Amino acid sequence: MKKYIKTFLFSCLLCITVLIAASCSHEHYYGEEWEFNDSEHWLKCSECGETAQIESHIYSENKVCLVCGYEKTENGELEFRLSDDGSAYIVVGIGSAETEYPVIPEIYNGKPVTEIADYAFDEEDIIGIHIPEGITSIGEAAFWGCRSLKSVDIPESVKIIGESAFDACISLEAVIIGDGVEIIESWAFSRCQALETLTFGNALTEIGEYAFYGCSGLENIIIPDSVESIGENCFKECASLQSAIIGDGIKEIKDYTFSDCELLTSLTLGNKILSVGTGAFEGCRWLVEIYNFSSLEINKGDEYSNGGIGGQALDIYTSPEAKSKLSQTEDGYVFYLDGEQVYLLGYKGKEKVLTLPESFQGREYGIYGHAFSADTELFVVTIPDNVVSIGEYAFSDCESLAEVYVGKGVGNIEEGAFYNCAALVSVKFNGNVGSLGALAFSNCKSLARIELPDSVSSIGINAFSDCIALEEVKLSKELKVIGQGAFDGCSALVGITIPSGVEIIGKWAFRGCESLISIVFEERDIWYYAADESFAHGRRLEVSVPEVNAVNLVIKYNGYYIKRVLQDI
Repeated sequence: MKKYIKTFLFSCLLCITVLIAASCSHEHYYGEEWEFNDSEHWLKCSECGETAQIESHIYSENKVCLVCGYEKTENGELEFRLSDDGSAYIVVGIGSAETEYPVIPEIYNGKPVTEIADYAFDEEDIIGIHIPEGITSIGEAAFWGCRSLKSVDIPESVKIIGESAFDACISLEAVIIGDGVEIIESWAFSRCQALETLTFGNALTEIGEYAFYGCSGLENIIIPDSVESIGENCFKECASLQSAIIGDGIKEIKDYTFSDCELLTSLTLGNKILSVGTGAFEGCRWLVEIYNFSSLEINKGDEYSNGGIGGQALDIYTSPEAKSKLSQTEDGYVFYLDGEQVYLLGYKGKEKVLTLPESFQGREYGIYGHAFSADTELFVVTIPDNVVSIGEYAFSDCESLAEVYVGKGVGNIEEGAFYNCAALVSVKFNGNVGSLGALAFSNCKSLARIELPDSVSSIGINAFSDCIALEEVKLSKELKVIGQGAFDGCSALVGITIPSGVEIIGKWAFRGCESLISIVFEERDIWYYAADESFAHGRRLEVSVPEVNAVNLVIKYNGYYIKRVLQDI
């Protein structure tokens, strides 16, 4: 009887197998990519998922499978715990599996593995990890501080990536987030400095605050339409970020979301955005191109509304057909071609001694505002003759900048152009600069001497204020105006000659010049001082004795304007 039953069951199994084979109407394609777990490997048909060639691993002396490449955990296995309901296992640590490439199995002790616990692999010395389908959540700080981890694929089964899950994984270069992930919690990938490639899945609805903070290698992001919320400071200090596309699901860009993304040049706003938080684009000094499909009113040059989004804008487009005007040269210079106007936005290369391009496509150009600001590596810069202007704060806070050569094409040096360049010791002009803007060289604490070309007609407010090493100044023969506070706080300045063409010296122009003992007026006749620029109630100022008048200017009259008139009043 038993023999009959066995024969019957075998016949049934054979029939089922034949029926399955008959129902599969295509030719199987298994490819060459092996799938595996910790005990065996197999090939899977890309059409129907049927498996073939299931066999145990064959190991080399190095404990690596000669067929599929799986690396055996030589000294043990990962650590697991049973879930509260007893239906699955949770990975809780590296256990005794001393390997740089741990593999989380789909099945452990006959039950599925569904979670990676909080702090499971934090600060472990791992380079890569296999996260299988079936894992539904990656816990808080699960991979925090894994400094050698280079890449990770998040399978579609994962729904939540926990807080600080990959925080400070400084070698992480690429992240592909599966289509099942719905939530990326706060700080999840923050400070992943090497992260260059980031792909979001289409089920994602929420990205927490600081989630990608300090990811300084990230260049481009596309936030899908499924995302409804981005937290504060989410992409703050992504220093290499060049373009960002914000999908149609976002209604609010929160405080400081993109602040200090210094290289962000192109931004696309989805059609549901209603508000932009405080400082959301603060420090985005290259943000010149905005594609605005929202209802927000964004204006060029507006540094205060909508988180400062339009502060540096050259173009604000409302049509998806608009073409970018950005262009990058092979040697790393970024230009913006706007009709007849050409601007140099900045430099992405690594050279410390720069001679800027002679021209762009045969055209002269201007250096755009903030173009090189806070470049801590720049040491010497030569500005050629085809550069026509140096924009506001173009080289400000370049803390290593020591030498500057200004070509003859530059007509104006705008406000704060070299502000706070603490190492600047040499500035040489070769031509036709007409004016120095407010704060142009303010706080250049190493600058000991300056010789202005004869073309300079005005020195702006506080242009050289707090240049504490400045001892010698040669003013232009064509100079007419010395602005308010122009040399305020230049405590090392000993003497200065006021050219005959000067008509106005602003109040506090030489305040705090403690070493100043001589001001020589080339033209001594008919000078007046007054409390305001109207000079309606001015008093005659005697300038016959230079040493005495130096004292007068610095101390007695340092709260007044001084004006020379062509005839006595």
